[in-house]
This record gives sequence, C-alpha cells and structure tokens, in this order.
Amino acid sequence: MDINVRKIVNLILALMVMIGLSACREMPQIQAEERLFPQISLEYLDKYEIPSQIFQETPIGGLSAITYDRKKDRFYALSDDRSQRSPARFYTLKIDISSNDEQITKIQGVTVENVTPLQDEAGQNYSPQTIDPEGIALSPRGTLFIS
Repeated sequence: MDINVRKIVNLILALMVMIGLSACREMPQIQAEERLFPQISLEYLDKYEIPSQIFQETPIGGLSAITYDRKKDRFYALSDDRSQRSPARFYTLKIDISSNDEQITKIQGVTVENVTPLQDEAGQNYSPQTIDPEGIALSPRGTLFIS
C-alpha cells in the first residue's frame, strides 16, 4: 500500500508540473513606446514674438522652453530668469492659431494667462542665482517637470 500511495503522489506531482509548464507560454512583447508615447508630429507653423510686457509684476521674456497640454489646450513656457529680475517662473499661455483659404496656418496672438513661481522644497521662491531653469515637460499624468 505504501508503494501505491507513492505512485499516486508522484503522479499528482507530475500532473501539477505539466499543468504549470503548459501555463507558461510566451507573452506578447510590448515596447514602452507603444504604451507611453502617442503618435504625434511636429510642423513649423509661424514665428511670433511676444511684445515686451509686464504680467503680474514679472517681465515676460527669455522663454527657454515650451510644452503643450492637449487636454487644456494650453502651453507652458519656462522663463530662464535665474530669479534675478523676478522669481524663477513659468507662464501659462493660450496661443491663437488660424488658417486662411489657402490653408496657410498663422499664429494670431499669444495671451499670457498665468505666471507660476518655481519654489524649493520648503515652498519658498528660489534666491537669485540658485536655479537655472532651461527645460519643461508635461507628463501623461499632467505633472510638469522642470530641469
């Protein structure tokens, strides 16, 4: 009887191994680009110079980077001011684009809607010359990354 129990246990173990191995099949290969990055393209539309102006006590100029939020139809532009003229900051912009009958696309205007100061971990504006903002990117979650 002891031999029969061993045979049954060995048979059950062998069946479990076979079932486990049959469940291990090759998974479809998906590249990170297919999951994270939508198909987009870039096309030059026009040149537009924002006139010198003051917005909420900050001079607009020296914009070194820009990113676009498709969900909000807004652009974020980073000033490369090192907190010398005003606190280091980025602007929220609305860019008005139009096309004419010949399908020529032009930038009609840029509206500055908001300014957001960059702050350190303590929630304080950066002191002069302690930050050199140069890049801005929007994550899929809507978070802005600034370098």
